Amino acid sequence: MTPQDYRALERDIVIAVGVTWAYLFNKCAQSWMYLIPILFPGLGAIRGHGSYIAIKKFHACLQEIGCALSPQASWRLGPFPRQLQQQNRCIRR
Repeated sequence: MTPQDYRALERDIVIAVGVTWAYLFNKCAQSWMYLIPILFPGLGAIRGHGSYIAIKKFHACLQEIGCALSPQASWRLGPFPRQLQQQNRCIRR
């Protein structure tokens, strides 16, 4: 995701929380119900962190496969080939 996508997502979350609070205010809801919209960003953060961890593990797996198949190759998986060539990214067991 690009920074613009993150900003759009944050904006949409703020709008969703605001609309939910307006609905609760309009319906004269109990005071504890106003805490429910706070779950939106909290659960979204948990989901985003889970996705990040999964992608990180997948990247490590692909990197290990690439090193095992071609340990002498000059290419490595990742966005910065020059930096990765300078480092030994292959996992040795």
